[in-house]
Amino acid sequence: MEVRGAGLSTVGRDSNRERRNGLRILYLNARSVRNKADELEAPVRMGNYDVVGITETWLQGDQTWEMNVQGYTCYRRDRNVGRGGGVALLVRNEIQSFARGDIGSGEVESVWIELRNSKGKRTLMGVVYRSPNSSMDIGCKLNAELALACSKGNVAVVMGDFNMQVNWENQVGAGPQDREFVECLQDAFLEQLVQEPTRDKAILDLVLCNEQD
Repeated sequence: MEVRGAGLSTVGRDSNRERRNGLRILYLNARSVRNKADELEAPVRMGNYDVVGITETWLQGDQTWEMNVQGYTCYRRDRNVGRGGGVALLVRNEIQSFARGDIGSGEVESVWIELRNSKGKRTLMGVVYRSPNSSMDIGCKLNAELALACSKGNVAVVMGDFNMQVNWENQVGAGPQDREFVECLQDAFLEQLVQEPTRDKAILDLVLCNEQD
């Protein structure tokens, strides 16, 4: 199912908006969150989500964000050079969460956090934006982040706009960087959950998880 409206879209099959590891998660590709507070907040409130991942916030460090969903903590990373990009994670305050800056390389546009439930179970949550013009080096660093997040038995959920040219039906990448990405997901046991096109006929926005319900 795909829902679009004024640059805001949710992607993937129904399970992408249901519970993964006991969490109700929503992913949005916003293409600018500026002046979209009501439009962004509506699906969050209606779905009663625990975690919301947002890509293409188009914010820079000196810009405030008028969206302040009561009851949620916001983790964000802005693109400070050039237009576009930017990512954010919203987490319900009742869920114990903290930033995991040790996973991010500093060069990939990503935010990583750790969640802990009442029983102490940990889940790593990441949101990623990879520009379609990214270098091979950025692709390698992204793959390294994914591998690190899934190491040592960590449960990981990663969502974002990866802009990878992959035929997900047979898991074949179009170019070297795409093929390395697919190999990374296989090595990390990350399943790609989005089944319907998210842009034109391609699946570019992904939701990845290494533990199935």
